[in-house]
Amino acid sequence: MRPEILALHALCCLCRIQKVSEPLIQRHRLIELFQTNLGANKFKPEDYIVELEKYREWLDKHIVYLQDSEGDLDYAFRDNTGTDDEINRMKQFQTMLHVSSGEAQEWVLKAYFASNRGALSYDALRKMENSWHKKDFSERGTLDSNNLCYGKIFRYWFWKLDFLLWELHQREENNDLFADLNEREREAISGYRFRDNISIEHLHPQSKEDEIWGDRDDPEANLHKFGNLAMMSQSANSAQSDDGIGTKFGRVKDWLNTGRLESIKMLLMYHLAERDKEGWTVDKADKHEKSMIDILESDFKQHMQTNEPTEESGE
Repeated sequence: MRPEILALHALCCLCRIQKVSEPLIQRHRLIELFQTNLGANKFKPEDYIVELEKYREWLDKHIVYLQDSEGDLDYAFRDNTGTDDEINRMKQFQTMLHVSSGEAQEWVLKAYFASNRGALSYDALRKMENSWHKKDFSERGTLDSNNLCYGKIFRYWFWKLDFLLWELHQREENNDLFADLNEREREAISGYRFRDNISIEHLHPQSKEDEIWGDRDDPEANLHKFGNLAMMSQSANSAQSDDGIGTKFGRVKDWLNTGRLESIKMLLMYHLAERDKEGWTVDKADKHEKSMIDILESDFKQHMQTNEPTEESGE
């Protein structure tokens, strides 16, 4: 977390600004917000220092920090209380939140308030995170697949899904989704690390229009459905956005050879196509989409928080 963002988080804590958002937590507004809030509420500078120390102490105990990692997002806890499995799950989940939240990292501040500035358990954080996205689900806990199409979907869903697939593989490696994976593919999932700066990619490329996949200008075309989408690094995407399926499957092979898997979802698409460019069809994309949405909905229903914390607005 950047020092300016940490400073703004502590200001929100002092002023009890619990309805946090990216427009509020911006580095270039640091002086403005200090002048507005400290001046209006007549806080003393020493009050802010005390609040900052409390918040930093909580961060050190409950939130991961970024280590030098030669390009990868490699995180660790300063307080490693718990089993290796508990620490690993929490680390992966918080890393997912980090890459999907932008510079403001508002999820950290929301968790601080929701936990009443106390202990932060894995289950509690999972419930909090689902409550933050409750509006995306129907009362029955279902997702509208139309909102997951290219042009509408938030990148968050790809990161969240990759986390759920990683966790499912850790818990149920013999699940039908992973039943026929080879050892290298399993190792790639187990060692998966989240990365930022990634963009949405069509497996069946946008340049290959036909009657079955549909027109690239039609937002409801099979081409743009969630089942045909995954994410990879921007550098790879810019070079391969209109390349054929074979080239993209070659990219998956490179990931496996280097141990730098960029998308568990893409790996499962590759596997579902039987590792063959001719194996990727609309029916396979539909099957993949259904299974991925089922995973997202199942997680929401399992970790839904019924008693959400009350937020106080202010700026």
